[in-house]
Formats: sequence, C-alpha cells, structure tokens
Amino acid sequence: MKWSDMFQDPDMVGQTDYLAIHDAIAMSVLGTEEPDPDRVLTQKERRQIQNMLEEFQRVIGELRGGLARKAISIPADTVDWALLRKQKAVLVQIISDRGTKSAPRKALEGIVELLDDIQDRAERVLGKEQVFGP
Repeated sequence: MKWSDMFQDPDMVGQTDYLAIHDAIAMSVLGTEEPDPDRVLTQKERRQIQNMLEEFQRVIGELRGGLARKAISIPADTVDWALLRKQKAVLVQIISDRGTKSAPRKALEGIVELLDDIQDRAERVLGKEQVFGP
C-alpha cells in the first residue's frame, strides 16, 4: 500500500482540517509533511496511521457529543452589568432603526438574545436589580 492509497492529494481536497490531519500524521509517522505519494508503507506505518486516524475519530466524536452539553461560566463579579445593559440598549436601538439592513439586524438580534439569556441566568443568582437595574 502506498501513501497515496491512504491519503488522496490533500491539495485536491482543499480542506484545512484534512490538511492538518494529513500533515500531522505524515510528520509523526514519516518525519515529513510532504511524503512521496508513491512511497510504499510498511505494515508498522500502516498500523500507526490507522491507529492515529481512529484516535482522531474518537476525539472528534467526543468533542461533538460533549461540547453541546458543556456549560461555561463567567464570574459574576467580572461583568459590568450596568455597562452591559447600556450596550444591549444600543444594539436594540440599532435593530429597531429602519435603516438597518436585514442581515446585520438578524446578527444583532442573535447577540441580543444571547445577552437576554445571560441576564436571565444572572438574575437567578444576583437578583433582578443588579442585573437589570432599578
């Protein structure tokens, strides 16, 4: 089996992730990022490559499954809640302006929804007045 049998020409694929995996495996197993496509791989090299690809698949699967459920936290005392309220108000004003085009408006609406969610969660911990003001 040749290197080109394991990996098609990564330049033809043109995907950054594919290139990163290709280069990492080539460097790790063969000591170069640009192996000869006609190089015949030893049994040991094929096993190493197969094991690395399986490990990539396992890690990617864990990331896909785990990231969707992982929470992040922001220390409440690192947020200037009054400033956040003012910044959110500016975004809401820009969204309501008839001159704001549809695509930017939709993007800003998404940010405001995220801020709403953050504020709602913070209110449960800090109280309404600290998060939303008097």
